Amino acid sequence: MLSKNKIILELDDLYYNMDDLLDALIKHYKNKGIKCEKLYDDKLRNPVLLVDLKKYVVNVKNIGPNLVQYTLPPRTVWPTFIQAQQIILKEL
Repeated sequence: MLSKNKIILELDDLYYNMDDLLDALIKHYKNKGIKCEKLYDDKLRNPVLLVDLKKYVVNVKNIGPNLVQYTLPPRTVWPTFIQAQQIILKEL
């Protein structure tokens, strides 16, 4: 079985909804000279991005007090007590 590539990022700022996070993620890649755009949402409503001609589904892991992890649906507002945030891009 082939393993899919995965990219894990932590941006400088925290984001409290998927739209703001996607804007920042796309800007992050464009600032590095890498083509990045949102293509569509998958069946679970997770965004799918085209990054450097490869498709990735975006998942976000929010980490709160006492290292409690919060993985929330894409169209919800995330809690403001988040202390760290990981953006996971899984290649399709």
